[in-house]
Amino acid sequence: MIRVASGLRMVLAAFALAAFAFFLLGPLVNLALWSVAERWYTPYKLPVVYGTRYWEQVFRPTGD
Repeated sequence: MIRVASGLRMVLAAFALAAFAFFLLGPLVNLALWSVAERWYTPYKLPVVYGTRYWEQVFRPTGD
């Protein structure tokens, strides 16, 4: 009985940790992916073209 409760507690803790990681890291990973995407069309799951062109434009000394 104690072993089953301990196993259930570990499963719930692992699920809670996975849910926390998903809700915390998911948006950050999405933001990082969007920051390097130059072209991303509708039917594709990932960007078609990656690049740092917009990063260079923003951090240029005479940036717009």
